[in-house]
Amino acid sequence: MLPFARTESIRLAAAAVKVHDELAALDLDAGPRQPNDASYPGIVALYAREETREEFWETLVRMLKTEPTSGVVLGLLQSLGQIAGR
Repeated sequence: MLPFARTESIRLAAAAVKVHDELAALDLDAGPRQPNDASYPGIVALYAREETREEFWETLVRMLKTEPTSGVVLGLLQSLGQIAGR
């Protein structure tokens, strides 16, 4: 191992700890806050009401066709599981 490699590793580790501590002080260390499923019905709220079910399906299909983000697509697919059996 090169002598400067260990020093560089220690500097990087110290910088990572410092960043983590600064983020923790701002309450940002856990990443973006996730909505609580109970208080954030999202697209499923459209399905829950009989008069907006057609709008639910139209919105779901439109979003699945155009959304490039896999996380959003996964969330949309999970909404199908939430309405299954209703």
